Amino acid sequence: MLDILTPAFVFAWSAPVAFGFFAAYWAQQTGRNPWLWLLFGALLMPVAGIVLLMLNRDRAPTPAGHDASELLALRKDLP
Repeated sequence: MLDILTPAFVFAWSAPVAFGFFAAYWAQQTGRNPWLWLLFGALLMPVAGIVLLMLNRDRAPTPAGHDASELLALRKDLP
């Protein structure tokens, strides 16, 4: 009988679910159906990652001196 809390069992189910959420988030950010990518990412982890990379290869890369400081949330109310 399998024990549900064994590390192998937990990893076998948590890794696909985590990658499915990652694929769904990435798909949503690029205007694709997140539910479809959640399922696809959970079932076929490496294949979904490669397909998402191939679909997003035409996006323009961030320029090399781009200042990302405007993306950071800084609290201005603290002294």
